Amino acid sequence: MRKYILLIAFFSSWNFLGQISLTGESYYMLDIEGYMGRGKGACGSIDGLREVNVFYVNGTSARIFDGRLIHANTNFSKRFTKQNKINKVIFKVIIRWKNGLGNCDGGPRDRFKEFSINTDPYSHYQQNLGDGFDWVSLKTKAFVEINVNATQVYELGSEGRLEIKLADHIESKYYNWKYRVGNGPALHIPQAFNNTDYLNLKGKDFLPQSAEGQMVSVWADTESGGTISNTVNFTYFKSSPNFVGVSDSKTSCYDNNDAVLKVYTDRDLLDGETLSLTYFNLDTQRAQANYVNLTIDDFEHGVFTTPAEFPKGSYGVTASGFYNGQNTHSNSLSREFVSTVDKNDPVDFMLSKIDVWCFGGNDGIITLNASGGVTDGVYQYQLNEGDWVNFSNQNNHQITGLTAATYTLKVRDANGCIAKIQGEINGEIALGEEKVQSISLTQPMAPLSLEYTLNQEPTFYGGANGKIVVKIDGGTRFENNSYSYEWRNQDGVLLNQQSTAVFTSGSYYITLNNVAAGTYFLTVKDKNYELATNKVSCLILESELIVTQPDPLKVKFILVKPISCHDNNEFGDETDQSPQDGIRDEVQDGSLKVIAEGGRPFTGTANNGLPYIYTWKKQNSAGQWDNLAHITSETAIELSDGNYAVNIEDRNGIQLGVYQNNELQTVADSLYNLKQPDQLTLYFEKKAASCNNSHTGWAKVFVQGGTPPYTYNWSNGATTAAIDELISIPYFVEVIDARGCRVEGTVVIDQPDAFSVQEHIRYLDCYNATDAFIKIDVSGGVLPYTYQWNTGQITSDLENLAAGTYIVEVTDAQGCSFKKQYTISNPDEFTFEIGEDRTLCNSQYLPVDIAIADDQALYKWESTNGFESESPQVVLRQEGLYTATITTSKGCVATAQIRIDHLSIPISSEFLISTQAYVSEEVVLVNVSKPFGEQTNWLVPEGIEIVEIKDETLTLRFEQTGEYEIGLKQTQGACYQIFNKKIVVENRDDLAVNQQLKGRFIEEFSITPNPNRGEFVATIILAEESPIQLRLINYIGQNNLMTKKLSGNKKYVVPIEVNVAAGTYILILETGKQTLTQKMIIL
Repeated sequence: MRKYILLIAFFSSWNFLGQISLTGESYYMLDIEGYMGRGKGACGSIDGLREVNVFYVNGTSARIFDGRLIHANTNFSKRFTKQNKINKVIFKVIIRWKNGLGNCDGGPRDRFKEFSINTDPYSHYQQNLGDGFDWVSLKTKAFVEINVNATQVYELGSEGRLEIKLADHIESKYYNWKYRVGNGPALHIPQAFNNTDYLNLKGKDFLPQSAEGQMVSVWADTESGGTISNTVNFTYFKSSPNFVGVSDSKTSCYDNNDAVLKVYTDRDLLDGETLSLTYFNLDTQRAQANYVNLTIDDFEHGVFTTPAEFPKGSYGVTASGFYNGQNTHSNSLSREFVSTVDKNDPVDFMLSKIDVWCFGGNDGIITLNASGGVTDGVYQYQLNEGDWVNFSNQNNHQITGLTAATYTLKVRDANGCIAKIQGEINGEIALGEEKVQSISLTQPMAPLSLEYTLNQEPTFYGGANGKIVVKIDGGTRFENNSYSYEWRNQDGVLLNQQSTAVFTSGSYYITLNNVAAGTYFLTVKDKNYELATNKVSCLILESELIVTQPDPLKVKFILVKPISCHDNNEFGDETDQSPQDGIRDEVQDGSLKVIAEGGRPFTGTANNGLPYIYTWKKQNSAGQWDNLAHITSETAIELSDGNYAVNIEDRNGIQLGVYQNNELQTVADSLYNLKQPDQLTLYFEKKAASCNNSHTGWAKVFVQGGTPPYTYNWSNGATTAAIDELISIPYFVEVIDARGCRVEGTVVIDQPDAFSVQEHIRYLDCYNATDAFIKIDVSGGVLPYTYQWNTGQITSDLENLAAGTYIVEVTDAQGCSFKKQYTISNPDEFTFEIGEDRTLCNSQYLPVDIAIADDQALYKWESTNGFESESPQVVLRQEGLYTATITTSKGCVATAQIRIDHLSIPISSEFLISTQAYVSEEVVLVNVSKPFGEQTNWLVPEGIEIVEIKDETLTLRFEQTGEYEIGLKQTQGACYQIFNKKIVVENRDDLAVNQQLKGRFIEEFSITPNPNRGEFVATIILAEESPIQLRLINYIGQNNLMTKKLSGNKKYVVPIEVNVAAGTYILILETGKQTLTQKMIIL
């Protein structure tokens, strides 16, 4: 970016020469003049002109006067635009008069004078408007203001543009553009460019050739009451041809300085017209070339071409002209025209090669990639100092059909620039001798060959875990020392995905894994096969190999001996000898044997002479299989009930199971379910005694499992399955099956249970409700039961109950009974308060909140005036009787009413107070309610001393710092309104306080004039010399706008000047003994 700084600085002093671009403003002005006297019989201090309001077409308004005028001239102005015109003006006059007794109590009454602004422009004059308004004049005018720099010299060329852009705030008819040449007459700008907020035209569009060299003035005449804009003055001259562009260029070769540049203009030179051009080198900050007094013969259709003499760099060009004895100027002085001369990059090239693919071939390739130089031409190369040959593509070329050898090459571009050796001097590329590059082509050392080193069959029938290994040598290996190959089976299926390869000890070994029985074919190609022309020594085609497999494994079970007894029999023969394991022998005396075949068995003495490895398992209670490691042969003895599994393993480590991807996925043991006899069990049928201690029961035993027939031995001596005439005691029996397995049991004869009752009671949620219930659940005795309630009902449940006492008697099927009593209590009644009836005055409303602590409660408001709401919070404004209903989440309902009455009278409650006071000093509150209430009540919290209380004022004294809230209640008839405001009490920091002095310390405190325009005099007379402090705050008691501190006198006359908005303000006088306030109006 630095290289452009000089150019910009050179052009800056000529910026915008020959053209003018300005901005400006336009607007309407409403002027109001008149005189406000005073009506006949008028009196008091509030009559006269009080307000002047203007209204806009968009519905908004503005107050341009707020105060009091009497016996004075009116002079107001208001600015506006066409986007929001003023369409109405209203004057507010207040009148007041004396009654027949001479008292000034007539009125006050507001009078309004309205004028409609309905024409553009508007002008109206009227006399004797009444109420003391003598006369008034209203006029609107349009204004135009042009932003002209008084210190700038303006010049405009015939081709330069005059642009004045105004804010479009008035109608187009007011934009009457005019001009004057020298001292000539005022003329209108041509209509095609006139009546617009944007004046935009060339000098030649409105000025004749005779104006060249003269002073010209341009302005806008609104023709609206004689208002015209300020004037734009400039010198007019003829423009030389304007630049429309310049060219960039390049040198022919990197180390040449012969670039040509061009300048493009918008016209040819005239006869006798000359133009001088200067090129500046922006890099060296010096003039590079001057072309002086160029004529029409030096241009071709407006274009000037320089000699071939420019080195690399950036060049700015400027022009100056001369015609008919006068200087001319072009836009080259107000714009940046920069030409860039660049160098083509140095010609360079790179070589790459493809060696001869197969041993003894002639398909080598040399690839040339050129760069730099002329990019839109054709490169050429020279092979072994032969002829120059064009590249086949723009910047790359291939030389084909080459044998193994060494070659030399050169390259040049379309300009004949030969690639040279590149260096660097001072960070720039420097060229040396011509670049000559050598490259050598090679070929493989030997043809492709293979050798099988392993043929391994699968380890099981149908398996695919065999393996073939082959050794590959010769040809050309890929960069990772590999070859391309294909394994296929006898069905032609490609098997490469199950092969691996490794380069080791100078050879490439290919392993085909997961091989099944069958015939396999291997094809091998080296790296260069696909690209070679002669492929014979780069290929081995479909070398064949056969792979075998073992027979399948098989197993068959034989039951040698079944199990005698069930292991869950509770009783039996407790003999535990073989094996001694804590389990009766009679439940684990079974025996099995297996016969195996297939696979590759062990031979000779291997595996202890056994043909297979036998693995016995038993399924445990959790469903898992436990190995029986003590069983190692084909026969298993001393077996208990359960599922048994046997697997065998041959010398290849193959087991019975499901194999997938040459891996054992699931062991497929051969299974046998060795069953034991069913468990010997018994159960009873019986009949209970009808009553306690009766001989009316009976029992019968039923036997399951074991081996019939059975024998019975009862504790009462009986030997049959059934016994009777039993009392309520236990009876024992022993049962023995045919194999000696036995089972024992006891049966108990029962009698009825005692009564028991459980109840579920719902109590009342609401006062006097009838939704309670009692539900009882009886047990004991003998079903069915009967129920008798004191209410006469005979069911177990009572519903829809009110508060009271309820008694029930329950009797079972055998006549047994009992009684129970329940009490339902009545809850407290749900109510709520809405407040007392209220009367509201104008603009008053009453907020009411009846929300209760129940998130799911429902609310409903209704009124005789049609008001409805479902919110707990409402605002009541209209007359009527309002009824509120609340339904709790439990369904309890309560209602309340309030009556709202209305009085059509205004009510106000407001007072003035300083928001800051000091401890132990008096603070005065001024009642400024409009209107005053019929009754006035000041609301003062406890702990504050009331010095003096009146309807109009309240004087307080605070003994402690803090924030206090003071209230004022104003009453009109039955209406009342409360106004509250907070005051901050602090310790005084600089005024000495004498708490011992009492009485009136400030004898006079006045403001003149009042009202005023921000300039007034405060007069203070004290009982004795004391420092004072004056503070000015706004009407609402906020924002300290001014503070003055004075001392050393007992009388002070203080001139004050403030710059604040029109409105009502409070001037606070503070002394060490007393504080007073004065209300003041600033116009």
